[in-house]
Amino acid sequence: MGKFFIRLWSVFLLVVSGMVLLAPANARAQDWPATIKVGLAQNVSEQQFQVEGNYLLLELNGARPLAVLEEGKDYRVKVQDGELAFYQGERCLWQGSADLWLRRGGRPLLVQSASGQTATAFPGGERGLYVQAAGGLYRMADLNAVPVLITAAGQQPLAGEPGTSGHVQFSGEPLSGGYRGDMLFLGRDNGYLLVNQLPVEEYLYGVVPAEMPSSWPAEALKAQAVAARTYAIKQIMSGNAASRGFDVWPDERSQVYLGLRVENPATAAAVDGTRGQILTYKDQVIDALFHSSSGGYTENSEDMWQNPVAYLRGKPDPYDQNDRHYNWQVNFTADQLARQLNWSKYNLTTVTDVQVQERTAVGRRIKRLQITGLDQSGNTVPIEIANADRLRRVLALKSAPFDVQKQYDQQNNLVAVVFTGSGWGHALGMPQWGARGMAQQGYNYREILSYYFTDVQLASIFQD
Repeated sequence: MGKFFIRLWSVFLLVVSGMVLLAPANARAQDWPATIKVGLAQNVSEQQFQVEGNYLLLELNGARPLAVLEEGKDYRVKVQDGELAFYQGERCLWQGSADLWLRRGGRPLLVQSASGQTATAFPGGERGLYVQAAGGLYRMADLNAVPVLITAAGQQPLAGEPGTSGHVQFSGEPLSGGYRGDMLFLGRDNGYLLVNQLPVEEYLYGVVPAEMPSSWPAEALKAQAVAARTYAIKQIMSGNAASRGFDVWPDERSQVYLGLRVENPATAAAVDGTRGQILTYKDQVIDALFHSSSGGYTENSEDMWQNPVAYLRGKPDPYDQNDRHYNWQVNFTADQLARQLNWSKYNLTTVTDVQVQERTAVGRRIKRLQITGLDQSGNTVPIEIANADRLRRVLALKSAPFDVQKQYDQQNNLVAVVFTGSGWGHALGMPQWGARGMAQQGYNYREILSYYFTDVQLASIFQD
């Protein structure tokens, strides 16, 4: 089929299914989250770092200022005598039971009282410092904006605000590399939890290039930026931070976030070019799932997982074409397959039979597989693995297989099983290789997203 006919067929599908996205509309008014918390490392005993830009160290509860950090100096937070301790070089500047907040954007002010005494105040942390405004007196710690000093030369900010430039550069173990934003050091029984708190848009600078090659077409990168932003907002609103101390993991358990080390002008432009845009379904933020390659078909959510989701509907995918994830083959001997199953607590000594019980409705992937084998006592045990995504994870395959071939010896005993398939990932939502293919054929990011997510709208979380 020629490119013209493929494009014509695809546009027809977009129109008849009502999925064409128009210009982004403002999302329904609500308090959208502005920052995200990323759990960078757990059970940390000691971490060394430097800062670039203005940073203050405060107690997290109460925001009591502890120290002003200087660029180029070595700092570390370690567990000492069951408490957190903060060091500059080899000198301990603070030790206590409080959690710590390394806050970007503040610098100390010298405040002189009527009696002539001089004291140091920390904007955003000093609760005894007030400013006069049209509405009355306000504590510095309660201000949403940066105080401004009016001079003969014009307005001069008294201190930077959160969201200004600056980053923390980690070295050694367990972390290395630079990260924008604030850092939280949260004491736990087995060390401390290190959390990166930063604006969502800055977080995406470190996500998009970690999830998609920056050399790919700009419209594919924009589609990835919107999907990643939507996923992040959904995770923040799920309330994960209340129970575990952070919203997202920095790896495949959420989406990959590598901080400054991967930032790139092309992916930063994709983030900036879609600023604040998310995907919604009936005014609710969607779970904007994405994966590497569809293998030619995306799937319905209930076939890959369990529950039907209206915007995660499967369809043929003519745009996902690549040489990396198509026509793969994985070979197991009967004993190797048993050992692979043991990793998922299916305790068999060998496998005697494999039978396909059910396939997915769209891509014909294997949805339900029955494996028969011998347990430790030599008894024949049937095992059923249900839903296609669990099947791929149990068998450590790129995706749910399309086919199973069995090989027998002369005594009709199963000796090997060959799984074949195409694609990589759960096959739900947007395949990244499919987004690349659509962008190469001239589709914009709105068309890409509307093709892979059914009946969604593009909305903006910003009201400007």
